[in-house]
Amino acid sequence: MLKHFIPDHAVMARRIEKWYYFPALIWLLIAVAAGTWIRFEWHNPQQTFFEIPNLIHAHTHAALLGWVYLVMAGFTLRHFIQEETAQKLLVPMSVALQISNVGMLVSFALGGYAFWSILFSSLHLFLTLWLAILFLFSADKNRKGLSRDFAAAAWLWQVLSGFGPFALAFTGGMSGTMAQFWLGSYLFLLLNGWIIFMMLSIWFNQPDVAARSGRLGQIGFNIMYISLLPALLSMLYPLGISESLIRAGFIFNLIHGIGILLLLPALWPRKSASLMVHFVLITACILLGIKAIIQPVSYFPDLIHITQNHLLKVGFLHMVLLALLSPLLLVLLYTSLQKAEMTVNVILGSIMLSVLTTTAILFWIPLGSMAGIFLFWPWQLILGISGLTFTIAILAASYRDVTLKLNTTAN
Repeated sequence: MLKHFIPDHAVMARRIEKWYYFPALIWLLIAVAAGTWIRFEWHNPQQTFFEIPNLIHAHTHAALLGWVYLVMAGFTLRHFIQEETAQKLLVPMSVALQISNVGMLVSFALGGYAFWSILFSSLHLFLTLWLAILFLFSADKNRKGLSRDFAAAAWLWQVLSGFGPFALAFTGGMSGTMAQFWLGSYLFLLLNGWIIFMMLSIWFNQPDVAARSGRLGQIGFNIMYISLLPALLSMLYPLGISESLIRAGFIFNLIHGIGILLLLPALWPRKSASLMVHFVLITACILLGIKAIIQPVSYFPDLIHITQNHLLKVGFLHMVLLALLSPLLLVLLYTSLQKAEMTVNVILGSIMLSVLTTTAILFWIPLGSMAGIFLFWPWQLILGISGLTFTIAILAASYRDVTLKLNTTAN
């Protein structure tokens, strides 16, 4: 006799927390600690074994593929894949992802882009494609609404962005104008497609946000979805192609930004479990609105030669990934940080102080230089101390998460 699968959502939630959300927290700790070490090394070099560019590669891959990807993969398995299929695959997929991430961390730190780092990156790309296929063929048909719409679009952008690394390999590496085009296109789809759309899927999965989405939210999604691929025209800038295409890219980036702004009324929090959770959610809305405005401005044809400044890009990426995305994921997905307790407020307050300070400094360094205002402060030391604050806060959050799970299990 065939046994019928009986879903157990509580068991599924605990397994996702164990195999995805908690390991992701460890990867966030590793990424922040690596970034902090890099800042201290820039302030006062103490070692010669690791090359700083290689450490930067290890840091970024730990942040994007360890922290961000693990959270979003776990969320996808938990909410959008048929539970029977997800229950069978979530452990082997998590183990394979950890092997891939550890391999990339070590190989990038030791040798940068070379055989082993490319091998482990290819393994991660294969696992990404596997999960995208699961979303396509084993999706939970009962899930509807904006959360699912954003998730479906996010996985499409994730798969399309995956062509970028292969194109880079065929164009001969990281140098040259074609490499700049493919790298820019890859990062554009990864950030604005996969990461932002998946972040919004998690955000709109919150019952109060979903209830407020309405027609305006659907219009905002449609605008974002339709305009994203044409917005890639802005990536043609390094190739020196006609300015009319660059202007078209600017227009589509502007339309895309309008789509984001239409979502803000639904995303703006009405009430939260604690003061700091409320502050995190409000800050996330403000930073998302700032992103929606400054990104199209940065692709305006008369400004694009200025905004291609590498340090400005670093500041922008830290604003989106560190100050906007990371605290938001922590308060939306980690129940241990959703309680109205003093400990939670201290942890979240420390995180927000760190990420906002880091973002402000990373923008000030290039903007101050452009304006001819030079403050000879030990910026790298300040950034290192800020990162150390974040590291300690994440350690406290990890300890709190483990303690809460142990107490729950004991009871």
